[in-house]
Amino acid sequence: MKYLYLTLLLVLTLSVKAQVSSSLETSQTAVIMDLKTGEIVASYNPYQMLTPASLTKLVTTAAALEYLGTDFTFKTVFGVGDGNLYIEGQGDPTIGSKYFPECTFSSVVSQLKGKFQPNAKYELRLREYYFEGAPYISKRLWEDMGNYYGAPYGAYNVDDNTQIVHLTSGAVGKMCRQSYWQECTAETNHQTVKHLVDDEEMDIFVKAYEGRSDSAYVYGIGTSGRYVSGAIPSNVTGYHVKASMGDPKQAFVDRFIESLGGAGYVRPSKVVFDAPEFKGSYRVLLRYESPKLIDIIRVTNQKSINLFADAVCFALGAEGKSGYMFHSSWDASMTRLRQYVDKTIPTEVKPVFYDGAGLSPMNAISAYQMASMLRYISQQPYYEAYRSTLAVAGRSGTLASFGKGTAIEGKVIGKSGSMTGVTAYAGYILNKYAFCIIFNHDPKQRSEQRIDMSQWLMEWAR
Repeated sequence: MKYLYLTLLLVLTLSVKAQVSSSLETSQTAVIMDLKTGEIVASYNPYQMLTPASLTKLVTTAAALEYLGTDFTFKTVFGVGDGNLYIEGQGDPTIGSKYFPECTFSSVVSQLKGKFQPNAKYELRLREYYFEGAPYISKRLWEDMGNYYGAPYGAYNVDDNTQIVHLTSGAVGKMCRQSYWQECTAETNHQTVKHLVDDEEMDIFVKAYEGRSDSAYVYGIGTSGRYVSGAIPSNVTGYHVKASMGDPKQAFVDRFIESLGGAGYVRPSKVVFDAPEFKGSYRVLLRYESPKLIDIIRVTNQKSINLFADAVCFALGAEGKSGYMFHSSWDASMTRLRQYVDKTIPTEVKPVFYDGAGLSPMNAISAYQMASMLRYISQQPYYEAYRSTLAVAGRSGTLASFGKGTAIEGKVIGKSGSMTGVTAYAGYILNKYAFCIIFNHDPKQRSEQRIDMSQWLMEWAR
């Protein structure tokens, strides 16, 4: 009866949608699979491969738990040699992150304090062997990378690689301007200091309008030639638009020196980026460790943080290599991710992934493939750990409003995926079924799509 109910609901609902005119083809794929038997108890276009958006993170984080383990940590290595202080960044995404408030630069410096006595003059030298090849992953949209959700990942990350562009608006229809300075509290002796919040000057093509929300986006990569376009509410001072950080490595150095000075050390006489490997006597002072991978994955899946997913994916590329200074690349990362996909998804035609976060609109997977992978995970030793990272329908994470007040609240766990033209959900129902539903270019409002999806899951949540 359940199978018939869902099949009829899917066919009737989706056939009506197909009749709605749209400039893009409407496509859907949906599967509910029994975890024990692998039987498909309900489906619609189960093998059609569509763009999954952030459901991609489900694949990346599962691969990380299998290959790296729950206790893996990112390292940042500090050492001294020839009177200089060396830092080797290994891609820790949590330093200064709002999602890990305990991971401040003060906590880093407190572990360093007393382990070295710098001379009156010393150089701070950053080594960057963790990254090999191109700094940006392929097949992402250029217009996403200037915004906070598209912040490029690197060997050195700070403050979620996000900065705030402060805009001041006037009358409706008038162009806005950028506000440059703001009072803020630094980590230096708890003193309030002047700090340049906007790290760069951008061209502003933002107009004021009568609404309350904004459509302002940042375009471009790096620290030159970027601009902000769109609209913000009128007559507002210091309106916040979140952008990707133009130069996270420089910001990392600035925050570190700021905190180091607060601990009583003198400022370095010089900062050298991409410093060559030190050939003399080199002494490691500290291997600063991030929170455990399971905690990073929990934030990745529940809050859908692209930067964290990139970090996890990049770590897959370095997995298995010896030494404390790992090397990785985007090519190695995607190769390792595809190896996981090959062994977990039984179809001859495999999903297509160009990144591990789901920002690429060229990623593609079918509902059957996703459900099959989720079933594979349910048979692995890390299953319970994986389940603990997922959001709960109607209660937490990206599923906080999904199915709230309905029969699926508290009974469905998983993750959402969304981007322009994509609405998707996948996960587990009552620890009995794996499910995946993906809509591409559906003509309904996203809120209506979510209601349809939650209704389809209700029969299996009882």
